[in-house]
Amino acid sequence: MSFNQPSVSSAVKNQYLYKLKGYSSVFVALMTVQIIAMFFGVLGGVGQYGTSNGSMYLDLYYVSGDLIFAFTCIWAFVIAFTMDSKTNRQAMQVFVTNQLTRHLANGIYLVTLSIIGAITVLLGGFFIKSIVMILNGPESTFIFVGYTIGDFFIGLATTSLYLLLCSAVGYFAGKIASMGLVAKLVLIIGFLSVLFYNGLIERISEFFIMEDVFSIFILKVLVTSLVAYVMAIWLSKQLEVIK
Repeated sequence: MSFNQPSVSSAVKNQYLYKLKGYSSVFVALMTVQIIAMFFGVLGGVGQYGTSNGSMYLDLYYVSGDLIFAFTCIWAFVIAFTMDSKTNRQAMQVFVTNQLTRHLANGIYLVTLSIIGAITVLLGGFFIKSIVMILNGPESTFIFVGYTIGDFFIGLATTSLYLLLCSAVGYFAGKIASMGLVAKLVLIIGFLSVLFYNGLIERISEFFIMEDVFSIFILKVLVTSLVAYVMAIWLSKQLEVIK
């Protein structure tokens, strides 16, 4: 019997590396949802406007990676929702772990997924535009919005933060769902209330999307994500006490 106690950092590192290597289906799901989003993006773009003047007809398409971003946000939410499920917790029993190291490893893993997801969202947007140009040929006129290296990194940071927010909310929702049937019903009712209550979802969206100051936007996302994650950890502790 060994009396050597692994450090918190060592335990977190081992669990994190295991998740990166063992959860390959997460990246398969990411590629799948983004390919589906690209397909719809190539077919119809994000926005369309048509007008005519006598014999001349003008058809305008707005093409971007917005649809890929939306699909990836759903992916981040679902992955985080199932991250700390009973099956995944049982798989971690091969490691020396406790609540702290498990949640820390999950959090770092979700941050990694958010960054990877953000990179693929931006690259997917460029890919869609390239495909649309190839398919339409020289008969179409293309108007490009200026895009610098600085814009790319700002876009990367912004997209990563949005995905992190979705994953934190998903992680919290997953812990609520694991509390039993009543909690699941409360979660569903709460989700439907946010979805259909007049103006509520718009206010929530505007709180994050309409922020002009980038530093304040970062603060909003990080604080909201941290609160959701801490509440998920607190619920996890309550569940273990009940059991």
